[in-house]
Amino acid sequence: MESIRAGNTEYIELIVSDAEKEAYVLSNNLNISNFKVLDSKTIRVYDATMSQNQITKTLINSDISIEGITKKNGSLEEYFLNLLNGGSINV
Repeated sequence: MESIRAGNTEYIELIVSDAEKEAYVLSNNLNISNFKVLDSKTIRVYDATMSQNQITKTLINSDISIEGITKKNGSLEEYFLNLLNGGSINV
């Protein structure tokens, strides 16, 4: 049941110039450990205590270009689709 609740998670998705550098800044400057690097430019932050403003300000002060920042909510439907068939919908 806990994994189902975790599937319905709010997160902040950031698209930046350098995800590796961003991960370092999140970890060392903001003490955030609950994040996931998706690719070379995209990171998801799952820390609900951290605001978009705090993250944005810290990244800009650390010379990281922000191409996009969005607050998202992973739905229960997406969670089950990922469990059943890797997130794709087969028609």
